[in-house]
Amino acid sequence: MIDSQIIISSVGLLAGLGAVFGAGLAYASKMFAIETDPNVEKVFELLPGANCGACGYAGCNAYAAALAKGDAEIGDCPVCNEERRQNLAKLLGKTVSITIPKKARCLCNGSKSNAKEKFSYMGVYDCRAAILIGEGPKKCFYGCIGLGACVSACPFEAMYIGDDGLSHVIDERCTSCGKCVDACPKNLYVLVPQDKGVFINCSSHDKGKVVKEACKVGCIACGICVNRCPFNAISMQNELAVIDYDKCTSCGLCIAGCPMHTINDIIPKKNYPYAKIDEGKCNGCEMCYRVCPVDAPSGELKKKFVIDKDKCIHCGLCIPKCPTEAIEFVKNL
Repeated sequence: MIDSQIIISSVGLLAGLGAVFGAGLAYASKMFAIETDPNVEKVFELLPGANCGACGYAGCNAYAAALAKGDAEIGDCPVCNEERRQNLAKLLGKTVSITIPKKARCLCNGSKSNAKEKFSYMGVYDCRAAILIGEGPKKCFYGCIGLGACVSACPFEAMYIGDDGLSHVIDERCTSCGKCVDACPKNLYVLVPQDKGVFINCSSHDKGKVVKEACKVGCIACGICVNRCPFNAISMQNELAVIDYDKCTSCGLCIAGCPMHTINDIIPKKNYPYAKIDEGKCNGCEMCYRVCPVDAPSGELKKKFVIDKDKCIHCGLCIPKCPTEAIEFVKNL
């Protein structure tokens, strides 16, 4: 039998040691405690929680800490919608301008029916692996290989490979994080303001003759789009038409003039506004009719003019030319 006195002494010793260690841990926790900014948690709650790393930080927690400390900018997170951005600015005592969200666009329309192939690729199903063999199976050096490097990189499941052999973006899911831009070995993806539907569906810098031999819808650098654009928004850069989206109004005049059907507009026309004349202000000067490239305004001199909304291409050329300020854009219902 174990002496009860020994048991009592042992329990007392253990209790004493526990008290000593507990006091030591409490002291250590106070001595080595790391002070945290209470704003970090508040900032984190306003972030989208995607942890995609598009901001340049390891995740939303790290980005929240940097924001609270002043080492990062609100605009560093492309995934934040406008409401989140404004709420963050209010919390941090900053001012941020309203921005138009962007969407990823693939600048290639070299589908199976449009583009030729040099060979049938049977290797690893990845674009980066395919380009190691003769720069890929497409005859066009710049064309989309369609093996899904961008799809794999997208953390929001906003991309897929279609039956046409090209990658496609699901706008409703795209957050403009830019992961596809970094992942594409052909540098085909760009981020474009979502209200800009017109884009050049090609990235080839080859001469026109070479482009035609490889693809039915490639840019041949003919320059027609440059000449047709009333806003000087398109320029030729190294045998390729490029759009300046700060100038582009998505009027679509370039689309109608392109002989290769390289330029597309992915925003339905019904979603664009159209110009409307206030008959109470119109003096029938004909100025709108003179500047309109598609003859949308109609009427007689010194009488009221009207604009056919089905013809209007929302270019806005008539608005600044109207001497009575009778024209404005209205939503196309």
